[in-house]
Amino acid sequence: MPAGTWEEAKRCPRCDQVGEHVERETRAVKSGSKGAKLHKFYCRNPRCRWNNTPWEVQVNADGTIPDPEAPRQRQMPKPDMALAAQMRAAAEAAHVASLEGREVRGR
Repeated sequence: MPAGTWEEAKRCPRCDQVGEHVERETRAVKSGSKGAKLHKFYCRNPRCRWNNTPWEVQVNADGTIPDPEAPRQRQMPKPDMALAAQMRAAAEAAHVASLEGREVRGR
């Protein structure tokens, strides 16, 4: 669910005043949405608890702003089952060899 508009996202989460956008600290998102950017804002309200505290607003390539509270799906790589079986067999062989008093050398 989108967080809303740019106008809403650039307001301080504590005091609702418009924050200062620091353009030089804008950076590309390293993972997830391609073409998305993180924009950094600072609250400059001296009466706010978040005075001089930054928050980031993600803007996707299509211009949408995702809800920062929404759970994110993690993209885990699929395990290589053949490699896992090979490693398990090697570990088992090393364990058996150590119990028999033999030394198993690596590749």
